[in-house]
Amino acid sequence: MKPIFPALLALSIVGTAAPAFAVSPVIRGISPVGAQRGTEVTVTITGQRLQDARELLFYQPGITVKELKGAKDAEFTAVLKIAPDAQLGLHEFRVVTATGITSLRTFSVGSLKEIEEKEPNNDFAKPQKITKNVVINGVANSEDIDYYEI
Repeated sequence: MKPIFPALLALSIVGTAAPAFAVSPVIRGISPVGAQRGTEVTVTITGQRLQDARELLFYQPGITVKELKGAKDAEFTAVLKIAPDAQLGLHEFRVVTATGITSLRTFSVGSLKEIEEKEPNNDFAKPQKITKNVVINGVANSEDIDYYEI
């Protein structure tokens, strides 16, 4: 007769790992995904289990969090101040909550003015008017076509 202890131990380990993962906060998206250095921007972070968000943890200097507000299970907003001398490029961050910390995400810092995509701009006859030297923060949904006029 073989002992059943190893099988019970394996079930025990699997059974305890799942609940720990189930309470971890998750980031699904951030909008806008970036900002111009020397500015302030309000970003919306969406995901799961974010209702008790306590801080955004950035790993590079140059971005400070002025305020976190409106925390719900699926989203909250944060006001970010981008230093005038912040390094250009991607800045890694995580959301810290009372129940855990999210996986790594990125926020882009650029040198150009950033504007939001304005819908509807999917009609060739009615494009969104923009100026030169800007970054457009938009969304590309399935089969989405956007038109711009410079």
